[in-house]
Amino acid sequence: MRRAAQPTDEALQSVLCKIITLTMKLLTRRGVLVEEEGSTYTADDDGDSDEACTLRPLQAAAGRGVQ
Repeated sequence: MRRAAQPTDEALQSVLCKIITLTMKLLTRRGVLVEEEGSTYTADDDGDSDEACTLRPLQAAAGRGVQ
């Protein structure tokens, strides 16, 4: 059985950028994120909501600079 070639770093980066872009658009459409004047922030002030719990790992990763 032939193994598929490993993706290049550029291919992985491209897929990751698409995932990030689509995730940000989805969260904005659902009202979880707000985009204003080039800034993006969470719309929910309730720290115990489902949306806030979902965003915590993303916020932690963003704070660490994970790409």
